[in-house]
Amino acid sequence: MKAPSFDYVRPDRLETAIEFLTEHGDDAKVIAGGQSLVPMLAFRLAAPRFLVDIGRISELRRIAIDTGGIRLGALARWRDIERNEELRRAHPLLVEAIRHVAHYQIRNRGTVGGSLAHADPAAEMPGIAVTCEAKVVIAGRKGQRVVPAAEFFTGALTTALQPDELIVEVRLPPWNPNRRWAFMEFARRRGATPVPRQSGRPDRVLVVDDDPQICRSIADMIRRHAPNVETEIARDGFEAGAKVESFRPHALVLDLMMPGMDGFEVCRKLRERPGLNHVRIVAITGFLSEDNLKRVLAAGADACLGKPLDSERLVAELGLAAQAADAAK
Repeated sequence: MKAPSFDYVRPDRLETAIEFLTEHGDDAKVIAGGQSLVPMLAFRLAAPRFLVDIGRISELRRIAIDTGGIRLGALARWRDIERNEELRRAHPLLVEAIRHVAHYQIRNRGTVGGSLAHADPAAEMPGIAVTCEAKVVIAGRKGQRVVPAAEFFTGALTTALQPDELIVEVRLPPWNPNRRWAFMEFARRRGATPVPRQSGRPDRVLVVDDDPQICRSIADMIRRHAPNVETEIARDGFEAGAKVESFRPHALVLDLMMPGMDGFEVCRKLRERPGLNHVRIVAITGFLSEDNLKRVLAAGADACLGKPLDSERLVAELGLAAQAADAAK
């Protein structure tokens, strides 16, 4: 599939980029390395009227190390981090994590700001930012503001960024030389989407779909990647409500496109049930548009995936549920 048509602008000053974003709001999308946005355009999951290429704004490329910590500009590329010996000494965990980002072709183009703005929970940089208590510097028409990473990410693929704002840099506190650390990433193959470690996978997953064959197919897909996970099936929202009580799932897969039922309303009612605050709801739909994504997240889902399902992405989304459930105990 080809990307929808758009107008392309390439400012060379931060102020000019912000002015354009302020004028056009949600009709404009910022592009840096393009490793997240371009695939979304190709699958028509995003269809902005304008692409704002910030690649010429040189002030966003800097990498600075001092007694106050580390500052990574939004346009700092993974290869710049990976090959920086001074940075390896100043923050070894960061450099080790970045070595696991996809393949070298993507590390040649991908940027710090792009990864943070995309907010993929399976990505390396958001995890490092939250773990290391980083702060994200954001610029908009009202000036700059600094947001702790834990508050910047508001959910899967969602952030605190406003339509007129873009990321300027991320600040990491000074590295403690006495810190003990390790970074391990589990994926089916090198460079693939990471999946959580075995102990971090959800114990129980409830699949909600009116078609038993689709239910079994999704359940089999989950068990192939996570054989220790128990799965249960519900054919509608009423049955799902009952099985939530008896089965007590850590995660729930909900088909939004069930005939004769409003999948968004089912999602909303399930989320409102007492005791479901720790259950991760992953919605699936045959048409994943930007409007659908906003609607399902507003209805209480934690993530929304399009059909045909990417099994690795589904397991990665479900893998977050056990952590949430553990925290609720």
